[in-house]
Parts: sequence; structure tokens; C-alpha cells
Amino acid sequence: IASTADANAADVDRVVMSAWRAFVSRRWAGRTPADRERILLRFADLVEQHGEELAQLETLEQGKSINISRAFEVGCTLNWMRYTAGLTTKISGRTLDVSIPFPQGARYQAWTKKEPVGVVAGIVPWNFPLMIGMWKVMPALAAGCSIVIKPSETTPLTLLRVAELATEAGVPDGVFN
Repeated sequence: IASTADANAADVDRVVMSAWRAFVSRRWAGRTPADRERILLRFADLVEQHGEELAQLETLEQGKSINISRAFEVGCTLNWMRYTAGLTTKISGRTLDVSIPFPQGARYQAWTKKEPVGVVAGIVPWNFPLMIGMWKVMPALAAGCSIVIKPSETTPLTLLRVAELATEAGVPDGVFN
């Protein structure tokens, strides 16, 4: 039903560097959690608006029934996308008691801070490309990381389309590759 490009080692290096440049620029990681949440919810809205198109793509390229594509690939994916978008504003650190017995009576605390770590890599199988792809993409984006996702060579179309929707929603270039 379609032809897509095969990536070679130089292509992979270029995409990873694009994701790294997007990360270190802080175009995404530097946004407030509320801003990332707003964009990710807009992303989910666009996936919902294009749900029938995505379900048709899944059915055409993967061979599952249209009802499975609608219910699981699109329906369950939307629930996951909205859930993880909501987590964006709930990622926080903790204060831990790390007191040791010496010196006598001393109290120490450690504070943890969760922050984006860099570029995430995700490999997606052929059987549920949209749903499994978003299981990898959404947590990375919610945390403020950039991601390089490698769809199955037999079912790449849905994730390619979803990447376009992410850009339309406001995810900066180079963040979702």
C-alpha cells in the first residue's frame, strides 16, 4: 500500500543528533510541565480527530479488523495519551530521611528531583504499532525528553502520521523523531 525509506547508519546518526540538539536546546525539556501537558492533550485531541484515518491505516498495513483498530489501536491509545499527558504535571521529587547514627542525633535529608535525561530510543513491533508506539512516546514526551522511535518496517505508516500530528499539536521539531 505504500513505500517508505529504509534508514542506514548515517540516517540514524542524523536523527539521533537532531533529537539531541532539540533536547539540549531546551525547546521541549525547558517548557513548564503545564505547557507540555497542554500540548500533549492537544496531540491526543488531534489523534482523536484523525482516529478513523489512523484506524484505516492500521487495518490496511497490519491486517487487523477495522473494529479492533478503532477500539484498541485508537480507543485505548487515546486513553493512554490523556493519562500520560496528565502525569506531566505530577512528576515531582521526594525528600528522604538519610540520617545515619553518627554523629549522635544528627538528622540528614536528601532531596530527589526528577528531570529530563536526554534522548529516548523506542523500537515498536508490527502487531499494535499505534498503541505500543504511544506507550513509548508519551512517557518520554511527558518527562521532557526527546525520542527516536523505530517503527516496524512492515507497519510504519501510522506512526509516521502520528509524528505529523505531534508537530501540528506543537511538539517542537526534533523532539519526536
